Amino acid sequence: MREVPKSELLGDLEKQVRCVAKKIGLPDDVVTALMAPDTVLWFNLTVPYKGEMVTKTAIRVQHTLPSGGGCRVAEIKKIPEALAETGFLSFLMSLKLGVAGEAFGGGKAILISDPKNTPRDLLDLLFIRFGEKMAPFLIGRDRIAPDMYTDYRDMEKFLEGVGNILGNVENSQIRALATGKKVDGTSKGGMLGRDESTGWGVAYAAKLASKMMNFSLKNATVVIQGFGKVGIPAAERMIEWGSNIIAVSDSTGGIINRSGLDIEELKNFKKRTGTVVGFPMATFLTNDKLLEIKCDILMPCATEGRITIENALRINTKIISEGSNMGLTGKAKKLMSNNGIMILDGILANQAGVVTSILEAKQNKENKLYTFEDAVKNFDDKIRYSFTETLVRAEKYGMDMPDATLAWGIEQLIKRKFGVAMEELCKSDC
Repeated sequence: MREVPKSELLGDLEKQVRCVAKKIGLPDDVVTALMAPDTVLWFNLTVPYKGEMVTKTAIRVQHTLPSGGGCRVAEIKKIPEALAETGFLSFLMSLKLGVAGEAFGGGKAILISDPKNTPRDLLDLLFIRFGEKMAPFLIGRDRIAPDMYTDYRDMEKFLEGVGNILGNVENSQIRALATGKKVDGTSKGGMLGRDESTGWGVAYAAKLASKMMNFSLKNATVVIQGFGKVGIPAAERMIEWGSNIIAVSDSTGGIINRSGLDIEELKNFKKRTGTVVGFPMATFLTNDKLLEIKCDILMPCATEGRITIENALRINTKIISEGSNMGLTGKAKKLMSNNGIMILDGILANQAGVVTSILEAKQNKENKLYTFEDAVKNFDDKIRYSFTETLVRAEKYGMDMPDATLAWGIEQLIKRKFGVAMEELCKSDC
């Protein structure tokens, strides 16, 4: 099945937002203003490398200031596609932070380069230059974090560049401008629990839904698309609660064992081989087929737009807890919700990563070292808050969970972006 382009996903998200906004009486002009980014920054990053001058493009969209959100490295052929992707993801991040009740808007950056074939030392130079270019647009306005194909090293190089412009990189205010840093046991380093946070949050959202639906997680069957930075921690937390991971996949394909997969052994196998495919005591299947396995909980933790109207009616699960960014299209959500599936949208279910990044920035600024338990309590509390507020709006407006989550996110984002309560902008009694 084809992967939905980011430009189509942005259009799909806009349709969903406008549909929900209409239901709650929000005028079209307000929605248009709500979706428009506050700032779009475009940089040419030119660095000397092995006797040549190399130039790459970086884009940062600050949807709602002050903003925060990840930076990914991606090979994108056309600039309009990169702008569509950053615009889509920054708006989605604004909604996610709104749903979480955080006092920040969303941002997203893309450094346009082939992530698998750009030498590490060249990336280091590019991120230093990116930090130098971004420095004037950060303090009081923005902070950056890792995303696809980036990690703590990229954040440290970014901060090195920021420090070249703003001064002492050990200053707590400057250290807080990039999160997802390596944990070093000090308040200036990364946040304990940051690596696990997104996956653990996806699992916790599923736990809340299972409790509401009155079924136990003990021996519940779980399928995870995307056995990586999000999928692995999600699997590990579900196992702690007694669930049974029966199928997983990565970019090369999927595997299934209905009696349950040994996740620790599978992690070691993937570390050795680079894939889950070929794992002993498991049967191969495609990523598309994996999504259609009968299970209690399905966790899409891979790329965007993989569950669409084409396969929605073949999904056979009780709960979908989304670890990806908009892995489900709007029509797919509607079909599955009408089919009795509880859908926990990504702006609710996968918020723990960005929530923990905010705690990391607080740790740096306050010079206070938070514990792993602090991190878990923080994002569990935020997800429970989001879940509760979503249920309130589902009942208030007679909506399914995805629409109610969007309604809550829109309500919160209006406060952040315009400084007014949504009721002041509605044409009907909200």
